[in-house]
Amino acid sequence: MRKVLMIAQYFPPAGSIGTVRVTKFVKYLQEFGWKPIVLTMRPDCYPNNVWMDQGLVKDIPENVAVYRTGILRTRVINDKGIRWIPYLLPAMAKVIKKENPQLIYLTAGPFFPLIAGPFIKFFLKRPYVVDLRDPWKLARRALPLHGLKARLGKLLTDACEPFVLKYAAKIICVNEYMCEEYRKAYPELSDKFVAIPNGYDLDDINTVVPQRFTKFTVVYTGKFRTAEAFRDPTAFFQALKICRQRDYDIQFIHVGAIEQEVINIVKQIGVSDLVRFIGSRPYSEALAYAKGANVLLLIGGGQRTEQTGKVFDYIACGRPILALAPLDGGIAEVLRNINFARLIPNNDPEMIARTLKEMYHNPNDGSQLILPEKYDRRLLTGSLARIFDEVTSEARFDKVNILEI
Repeated sequence: MRKVLMIAQYFPPAGSIGTVRVTKFVKYLQEFGWKPIVLTMRPDCYPNNVWMDQGLVKDIPENVAVYRTGILRTRVINDKGIRWIPYLLPAMAKVIKKENPQLIYLTAGPFFPLIAGPFIKFFLKRPYVVDLRDPWKLARRALPLHGLKARLGKLLTDACEPFVLKYAAKIICVNEYMCEEYRKAYPELSDKFVAIPNGYDLDDINTVVPQRFTKFTVVYTGKFRTAEAFRDPTAFFQALKICRQRDYDIQFIHVGAIEQEVINIVKQIGVSDLVRFIGSRPYSEALAYAKGANVLLLIGGGQRTEQTGKVFDYIACGRPILALAPLDGGIAEVLRNINFARLIPNNDPEMIARTLKEMYHNPNDGSQLILPEKYDRRLLTGSLARIFDEVTSEARFDKVNILEI
């Protein structure tokens, strides 16, 4: 069986949506003729705000080797990706020498470990594939850059991304909208970009017992604020207040890291009694809340390229979805053919309240759902394997004598 070294700074037990993507690839790749080897960080190297979810470890096949490194511990450098590089590069060389993989896969973010790609190509004589879960240089940030470190980071990003992408064998994006933007930015590399979306794994959903609620419950899982966008819940909370004024007994539950900014919005609008913040929970427990909800709330950050990973878990849970997002773009593309998903703009509390009223009086149990097969994690891993097949058929990389670093 051919081998691929998969480099991912975040990997189980670290819990995040990015962790889930690479873990599902590792889970299914051997079915398509590729044995993954993983290079990642030790659990003690993750920041304190990263939830450790041991439940994700079950998806790693027992015969998959997972190599773990340390990280540079310093307050001088903020970026976690940069701080991993001094440990990543020598470990990568040693693992490649030991395992002799035909191909290297790098997933991001964090993004700066991607600069290992050209090093892999020129010094270790292997092709590499980049998986961009989010835009790097093309990211539209919700907050302006402040301070010398942030500006230096932007300059480094602008310099590194073209270099990394130029020498990659393939560049994977999570949807065609993101591929479009990158093709426009790098027309000379347009043939390299290919889309593999996130998806769902029914193994996760079918084993989950739904959380039961005594009243009509809207659930949101995950973060509101990211580096790229703020998924602003203001209009939804205003709609929740309207619903209370009209005597609809509705509560909202947030499962994810508690964010003071969101708590302040809730207090300002005056709906604290209708809102519960559960905090971070293991992936399976978050799915239990989602599977038991009357409505699953999805809020977009306003970018056409966005196709948040939670939308696929929502679909697989078979619960009605209220999506507050642009009417065109990655989210709309996924939800367009889902018969129990409602997509409306995130700027009209009255419209949101009316939609909640309809969903309140006409509950949908999801029994008529036909899951779109193209988002099945196993089939998506097959698409990744075909990319690996194509890349390795185009170039022959013999075992080389790699010097110790």
